[in-house]
Amino acid sequence: MNNRNATLISGALFAVLLFAGGALMTSKLSFLDPGGELAKGFVDDSGTILAGGQVSVLAAAALVWFAGQLRRSLAAEADGYGRAAFGGAVFAAAVIASSAAVLSSGALRAEEDGALSPEAASTIADIGIVLLGGGAMVGLGVMILSYGLAAARTRSAVPDRRAAFACSPSFAATLVSPSRHRAMPRSSRAGPK
Repeated sequence: MNNRNATLISGALFAVLLFAGGALMTSKLSFLDPGGELAKGFVDDSGTILAGGQVSVLAAAALVWFAGQLRRSLAAEADGYGRAAFGGAVFAAAVIASSAAVLSSGALRAEEDGALSPEAASTIADIGIVLLGGGAMVGLGVMILSYGLAAARTRSAVPDRRAAFACSPSFAATLVSPSRHRAMPRSSRAGPK
């Protein structure tokens, strides 16, 4: 497989895995829900949350692979931006994996004990959802911004058009990710009344 195809495949794989993992992990969990509802979600859906955590860790690995391919494509003309893009992606991957670990720990505790206190459920869910819905976006933003600056600096439309195409689903996944939607309180999701 050549470098361009690997870049395209890894970017698309990351987007699909991130969306699937986020959807599974947060299927019964919403940011700022009452602790009792969150505890029930952890108990009732522990297997789904654990599966989502595993898929999200695979998404983090695909992101690092994508960033490595992206860095290679930038090495010749804009290596400083390539390093920044790679750093942003590694940060995002670490935050995605951390979110998966936090939410999975709540699911494991709920599965083992058959219950989870509302206070613990609130803390675990809020931290996990904020990491996934907010923290990872910072790293992805750095990656995408660095790649855009590299394109501008090299005075070409895009140093590697396929890498830019692969960034598109990654960026779209961050905008429509279920975890990003769930990171908003219900009152702001409801819209005007």
